[in-house]
Amino acid sequence: MKKHNIISIISNISLVTALLFNGNLLWSDRAQDIVSGAGILYHKAYQDYAEENYVSAIHYLNKIKQASDRELQGKMLFLLGKSYANQKKPDNALKYFDKAAKQEVPIKDAILYERAKIYSAKKNYIAARKAYTGIIEKFPQSPFIPKALFDLGELHFKNNQFANAEKEYTTLLQKYPNFIKNDTVFFNLAVICEKNQNYRKAYEHYQKIFYNYPDSEYSDKIPGKLYHLSNYLQNSRPLPKPEDLLNAAKLLHQKSRFKESNDMLDRLLSYYPKSPLAPEAMYRIGFNKYSYYAYDSSLIAFQELIVRYPADKHIDEAYFYRAKIFQIQKNTSAAVQAYKKIIDSFPHGDITDKAIYNLAAIYLEKKDKVLAYNYYEKLYERYPESPLADDAIWEQGWFYYITEQYNRAYNVLKVAATLPQADDFTAKCVFWAAKAAQKDGNEEEAFRLYSKLFDKFAHTYYAFRVWDKFSTNQEHRQTLLALPGNSLNLTTSENYSMESNLRLNMLREFGYESEFFAEVSHYKETNALSELFSKTLISKYKYFQGDYYNCVKGIENIVYEEFQKYNQVPKDAIKFAYPKVYWNLINKYAQEYSTDPYLVIALIREESRFKKDAKSCTNAQGLMQIMPGTAKDIAKRLLKKNASTYDLTSAETNISMGTYYFTKLLSRFNNNVILALAGYNGGPTNALKWWDGKKNDDIDEFIETIPFSETRNYVQKVLKSYWMYKKIYSDDEQAFILSMTDNH
Repeated sequence: MKKHNIISIISNISLVTALLFNGNLLWSDRAQDIVSGAGILYHKAYQDYAEENYVSAIHYLNKIKQASDRELQGKMLFLLGKSYANQKKPDNALKYFDKAAKQEVPIKDAILYERAKIYSAKKNYIAARKAYTGIIEKFPQSPFIPKALFDLGELHFKNNQFANAEKEYTTLLQKYPNFIKNDTVFFNLAVICEKNQNYRKAYEHYQKIFYNYPDSEYSDKIPGKLYHLSNYLQNSRPLPKPEDLLNAAKLLHQKSRFKESNDMLDRLLSYYPKSPLAPEAMYRIGFNKYSYYAYDSSLIAFQELIVRYPADKHIDEAYFYRAKIFQIQKNTSAAVQAYKKIIDSFPHGDITDKAIYNLAAIYLEKKDKVLAYNYYEKLYERYPESPLADDAIWEQGWFYYITEQYNRAYNVLKVAATLPQADDFTAKCVFWAAKAAQKDGNEEEAFRLYSKLFDKFAHTYYAFRVWDKFSTNQEHRQTLLALPGNSLNLTTSENYSMESNLRLNMLREFGYESEFFAEVSHYKETNALSELFSKTLISKYKYFQGDYYNCVKGIENIVYEEFQKYNQVPKDAIKFAYPKVYWNLINKYAQEYSTDPYLVIALIREESRFKKDAKSCTNAQGLMQIMPGTAKDIAKRLLKKNASTYDLTSAETNISMGTYYFTKLLSRFNNNVILALAGYNGGPTNALKWWDGKKNDDIDEFIETIPFSETRNYVQKVLKSYWMYKKIYSDDEQAFILSMTDNH
């Protein structure tokens, strides 16, 4: 079992405190479970079990004579069964699984599954089949059914009971077409058909693997199998179905295997030239060629689609990618013509807003600002719900701002506040509308816009900038603090009671990952759980597995969407989007090098999403993405004699080195956090080159004009994460204020 990243060292003195703090780990809603002697022993046993120390786990569990709580008693017996099973002591395991089944344990289907596996290993196939069948018959909604059907099929297959195997496999494919081992199912079905001399059906099953499971362990065997069967079928070999060819093409495209994808699409067009899927195949051929930069042949493919299927649903996209190719190839007149064709022919198309935006960009590049801004204006007036609407407002408003036409900038940028779409880019426009009003001498209107931004976009980088500007002014500070958005509107989920579902808790606690996910999915499909809360549960699972990267990645987008829609997010959801992991190490080295630990954790979040072994295309490594050359230099200063022996994938080593390096940058830039962050990402020499206090003493203007877009976005992302961490976890409001420059 994968080791859980849980409390690694718990002293006897702090054990009860630690248990209470990490109560969710045991998934018990009853405090007496945790603080009782039985609860403490169970927790110690579970820790040892998670670390694969089964002898010690059994030792602690056997000390629990009888738990007063029935739920804990059932969990204890089940854990004993699991521990003995992992020790390869099947009789003891069966004994405790049988005892657990008599308790109030909500995972009796899991108990049957564990018993079935043991019977199967002991070659007691009758008992194994009975247990597997028991899951299917007694628990018709159980997430263990796919595995039970698969294992039943395997039992029959290995015992040459091919008719029974075929029956179980066929049921599995019908009811669970996405089961992870269905490639094995198709392979075994093909073998059965071969034995029954049903060569045509065997051929079809092998084809299914070839076209639907390109990364299957059987992939290398399939060509030989198909060739062998072709000797029996001669000219009657079944062609792959068009939907299988299209599906294979899509899968290969997702894996960036564009030429192989096109091979599937070419076959589809060759075998089924009149198929309803032919137009989509032609479109995807063009898109694949576009994806691997074969622009000329991509143009030909898209043009063929336009000529042959002028009414197809992909036509506007074909025109769009042709226009993009012309734009890339600097064939400006052709690009303009193609974009205008989209605007005129598809006024309500899904891609028309992008065509207008790109057309405006072409005119901007040609220095024809009048036409460019006419198109930007057309975009946000005609398509206010487009995600590009605020981008168009920004392009126009920012030009007026940097050319010191502040009143015009204000009038354009403030339009973003009226758009139905509300995101970080909207906040950006409102922020700079306020800055423009300020520059134009309208302080009252400026603060009104700043306040609106702080209230409606409290989760953004620009809200942080508003706070940094005004938190030292007592009157403005109180106004901002009184706004509803100041609290981030962290709410309790409407489905919070689902978290106490003991069945979900036990599935997660005992590592039944696919079953846990299936159960959550079932709750979501039956509307017992919202999408947000189901993703929260999955992120929580990842968190307690120590998979912090997927914990964050799995929930951050929906948290962002919830803020956009409702300006509020449940506390448990946002804490998994901004988890406080590696905190002891971060705090330790932040104190040692005298910097803010929340700034360090924000930097780690944006550098690696807490993935210890993260490695960039430039070879930056670990949590804080340290370059090997930089690490070598730091090691000489920190490790001295042991300078050559360090591991950048070690959390402690990376955090120590990264925090040291960042604080050195802070010192170099006189505690200017913005410059230190710019230097961390874009290099300190570049940061010094970009900054000239005489020319750009406005820190916001400096950030917005950093030449490297990656560095510009990086600075803003880290500060946004810093702001979120502070608002979620810190009670020290004054600590939000960063020392950036004398002039904000």
